[in-house]
Amino acid sequence: MKIIKFGVCGIGRIGKQHCRIFSQDPEKYELVALCDVDPARLRAMADEFGGEGYSDFAEFLSDPDM
Repeated sequence: MKIIKFGVCGIGRIGKQHCRIFSQDPEKYELVALCDVDPARLRAMADEFGGEGYSDFAEFLSDPDM
């Protein structure tokens, strides 16, 4: 089975839930990118769940791994 690589834009409450839930099934999903305007939250989420952190939406969308 091919792993689905995904990103989450906006990592407040709901975004964090998406990261948490999908990361529980690493055989199906891999979080590769995160995007948020809050640098501290972005670093914390990247440390917890992995993935490249972006504060710029266009750069997030251009991530070649997604």
